Amino acid sequence: MDNLRDVAGVDADSTYVAAGGHRLRRGVFYRSNALSQAVSRAEHLDSLGLTAVYDLRTPSEVARQPDVLPAGTAYVQINILGQDNVVFGTLSSAADTVAAMQQLQRDMVTQAAMRERLGELFTALANGADAQLYHCTGGKDRTGWVSALLQLHAGVSQEDVMHDYLLTNQRMTAFIEQNYAAVAAQHGKAAAEAILPALSVRESFLQTGLDQLQQDFGSVQHYLGRGLGLDDSLQERLRARLLA
Repeated sequence: MDNLRDVAGVDADSTYVAAGGHRLRRGVFYRSNALSQAVSRAEHLDSLGLTAVYDLRTPSEVARQPDVLPAGTAYVQINILGQDNVVFGTLSSAADTVAAMQQLQRDMVTQAAMRERLGELFTALANGADAQLYHCTGGKDRTGWVSALLQLHAGVSQEDVMHDYLLTNQRMTAFIEQNYAAVAAQHGKAAAEAILPALSVRESFLQTGLDQLQQDFGSVQHYLGRGLGLDDSLQERLRARLLA
């Protein structure tokens, strides 16, 4: 199973409740892993009526797995990390990997250049029409952060936001197992165990970013405003798109 799903909830029965008892609007924002396997799910992608896909990956990631998009869908690359490739340094233990994943979440709060690129994405989402999709490679870290911010901005409870974030571990089981096995075969079990946290998500990853956001900006709205450059009208436009 892949990580393509509606930001409003996996299905109509699980649509998230937001501020004031409203529910999130379905069919507006989708999150996903890379769309390089899209030939096998072309009919499903076509049915979403996507007008734009925002690829949050680095150039090297894109080159390795180019997106396959429905006809007529605009493609926009926004390299959130601002690097040629994903580089975490030497991950010699699971603890090192956990620390690197937590640091990535902090960086999306503290690094001005990264916030600028996130602001570009959120501005496009607010100003867009019809259905839009954004993704990275696994649809879990960069994509997970964006999804959490959208849901929190609409007033979804942090408990539901965390539940949605952790769904990746269920939906990407095959991805996790295949990559673990590949690393183990090439580098040994110890290396596979060391990298395993980067193949999945943990509550501490997202919570680290949210704690940093609270410390630096005080609220999601202030982060979107002072941090990402979305003025009040853009924030309201984004909220209107999110709420049914």
